[in-house]
Amino acid sequence: MNIAVVGGGFSGAMTALALARQGHGVTIYEAGTELGGIVRDVHLPHGRFLRGCHYMNLAPSFQALWPHIDDLALTRFDHHYGSWNNLFGPVMVHHDFAQPVVPGPLGDGAATGDTTALWAGSVADYLALHEPRVGRVLTTWAERVGDVNSLAAINAIPLQLSRVFYPDDLAAVRAAKQADALLDSTLGVPRSLFEPPLPVQGGALPTHGFDDYMRCLQATLDRLGVRTVLNAPVKPVRQADDRCGLSLRGEAVAADWVVWCANPTPLLQVLTGDRLESPATRCVYLYATVDGALPEQPLYYQAFGHDHPVMRLFSYELDGRKLTIEALDEGWTPAQLVAVTEQILRDLGWPVRITHAEVQPEKRYALVSQHDLTCMTRFARKAAKLGVVTGGWQHYGRDRRFGDILDQLTQVGVL
Repeated sequence: MNIAVVGGGFSGAMTALALARQGHGVTIYEAGTELGGIVRDVHLPHGRFLRGCHYMNLAPSFQALWPHIDDLALTRFDHHYGSWNNLFGPVMVHHDFAQPVVPGPLGDGAATGDTTALWAGSVADYLALHEPRVGRVLTTWAERVGDVNSLAAINAIPLQLSRVFYPDDLAAVRAAKQADALLDSTLGVPRSLFEPPLPVQGGALPTHGFDDYMRCLQATLDRLGVRTVLNAPVKPVRQADDRCGLSLRGEAVAADWVVWCANPTPLLQVLTGDRLESPATRCVYLYATVDGALPEQPLYYQAFGHDHPVMRLFSYELDGRKLTIEALDEGWTPAQLVAVTEQILRDLGWPVRITHAEVQPEKRYALVSQHDLTCMTRFARKAAKLGVVTGGWQHYGRDRRFGDILDQLTQVGVL
């Protein structure tokens, strides 16, 4: 088959690899100047950095393809992650739980019952499921990220707010989770405290950075005959039979199937008339080198601060030990961000000093409104009839999106 992949980011390029290995004719149309999109490394005077927390889960869909990428070097590691927060008074640190840790006893007032409508409402609705003293605090924090009344409840997952843990009342947490399905979904227990403990999940990073990952992937795609068209802002066209066609600078693009891994806004507007809201979160990324010892393996920590904008800290090796810090854009100076980052690292047990740092603004589109989720879900149900395989946009996580793409391709008989 002749298949057009629109969008040459990580998911689009990996999809092209999966299709080409099955003998299909594949063309990638990428609006930018190179494949990779937001996973590309950041190059600064003081070094090369990962753009955000771009580790990869050891998903079967990835592991099946990695051996077939020419010369790819991967570093696999035990994926440890934790959290820092001062939302409830004193600083709470946990090295095995990346979501809010609440001091004191498990209180009354949390919602109970079945989980039928768990993800049906907004972020505000979801956080209101917790006991009031917890739900109110988490809602106040989340309001700094976006409109909690319009953002879909599933955003609690990327915001790391889907569960909370009460370390001072473990027995009550375990009992509540066993007694009620809804509490089982909103209360968490660290992996190490399960009975028996759950294994540490694995992760992977390209040993030489994502630029090298994409270089190896591009070379493999070239060898397999995949055609890559750069600077190619293709547009969707609704054909007479209602199926999706493509146009590039006024010329029709022939394809048996369209795999749309790019921004879905123009696709849905042309094929359904739906206009996506595409809420953006204004962030800054702090890229830093350090003096002092950090653990050798990559580490991910989520931060919940009532008095600072830092959200995530990612420590990794890339031509030396590096830090990428994600923070809300709340007008803090680079010096202020460095100071609070160093304090958080000290609280985590690593008294390191940041030697060089640069801050860059970013707009993130990781969150989805209730309106957009409804539109994308409705479109996904009929996409195959329109000749489209969606990019799994409604899912959070690169592995889940890619897995959804492969599932769709299997269902329509392409894979």
